[in-house]
Amino acid sequence: MVCFSKLDINLLSKMKITYGRYGIAFNDDWVHRNKIHPVLYFDRESALANALAKLLRARQNQENSKLPDSLRLPIMILKCFTKNANGYNRRLKVKDFNFADESEWRFVPSKKDISNGLISQNLSAYLKSRDAHNRKLLPFPLRFTRGDISKIFVATKAEVKLLENMGFSGSLVSVSRWKTDDSQRQI
Repeated sequence: MVCFSKLDINLLSKMKITYGRYGIAFNDDWVHRNKIHPVLYFDRESALANALAKLLRARQNQENSKLPDSLRLPIMILKCFTKNANGYNRRLKVKDFNFADESEWRFVPSKKDISNGLISQNLSAYLKSRDAHNRKLLPFPLRFTRGDISKIFVATKAEVKLLENMGFSGSLVSVSRWKTDDSQRQI
């Protein structure tokens, strides 16, 4: 899974961003070609959350479930595109963070795209073998070209100059103006 955000660039300076000072904005054609879709947000105790939790439990308890095998992957795909609207943000250490404000979109490859590999792994299993799991995905990068980029955000003016020296136009590269977990001030 690769996560993106569809935030309005003009509103970024008024927001606190969870994931740092760097970003790449892609054009809509690239997003569409790569089947990147918005996340569905829901309240933790909502009917949607409870329904998905029941489906995930049925999927997990396959031996005692009447759930057909043909539904195991669709349930996991659904899970990959859902997120709690509010909750604890570990990076910002905020108790009731509004995740829906991030307007997250995700790329989740099909099993075919990754040679029938896993599209999701529980966190404890992933952490036990992080390097091995990551190596399995190396042959399947999410590719883009310079023409797919509509904006690049960096942390400093020196980095803007560095990218300009590498051939990126000044209008394509900007210093990020949003607040982050590592800085309460704007640069």
